[in-house]
Amino acid sequence: MFDFSVFRIRNFSGALIGSAAMNFSFWPFMIYLPAYFHEALGYGEVGAGLALLAYTLPALIVPPVAKRLAHRYRPGYVILGGLFTIGLGFFLMHAGSGAEHASWLTMLPGCIVAGIGLGLTNTTVTNTTTGAVSSARASMAPGIDMSARMIALAINIALMGFILGAGIEAFLMRTPAGGRDAAQRHALGEAIAAGRAVALDHAVARDALVHGFGWVLLYGVAAVWTLAAMSFIVFGATGRVGSTAADT
Repeated sequence: MFDFSVFRIRNFSGALIGSAAMNFSFWPFMIYLPAYFHEALGYGEVGAGLALLAYTLPALIVPPVAKRLAHRYRPGYVILGGLFTIGLGFFLMHAGSGAEHASWLTMLPGCIVAGIGLGLTNTTVTNTTTGAVSSARASMAPGIDMSARMIALAINIALMGFILGAGIEAFLMRTPAGGRDAAQRHALGEAIAAGRAVALDHAVARDALVHGFGWVLLYGVAAVWTLAAMSFIVFGATGRVGSTAADT
């Protein structure tokens, strides 16, 4: 189904890396962010849903701006800027989640910035992967793009869950619960991550959850910035790479 020669097209491959990068950061974290609002901050379903809007709404508003920027400054620069902005948003959320009196207000700047980054990136990578190939391959390019997204998303939903649990267990090692055997700590960490009641002081369980989320957020920063650099290199650091299928 795939003509692998399209991977020699710099714009196509650079945009494809950017497409996967969103699913190393923004999209899989959407699975876990409501749990943070609900379990760590104590918001109900409605409150957590409303807080999540700050994470998603910018992605609906920014794409028209991204389209104009891509025409003016080339897609590679817009994708790089978008991915960097997502990472910056994750860094700000990490700072907000670790604040002494964390709330939706301390998380708000990071959520908005990450959403803006997604808005800059999402439409740009789709338009670039499709526009970089010949018309005969125009229906194949979105298929490859969607495959890259779904594979990255599936991997990173699981990976973020693993990192969340590992961060919780690492925190528990510094508490009296650290005296339990590894299997018990692992079960305890899974219960905290899932929001189930545990035989621990509520403040300890909450702090463990926040610590785990901090690890996930730092992973998101590292992953998206690393892939942003890879995408920029593939596009061509000088920015002289064209957008046609002839470029290889």
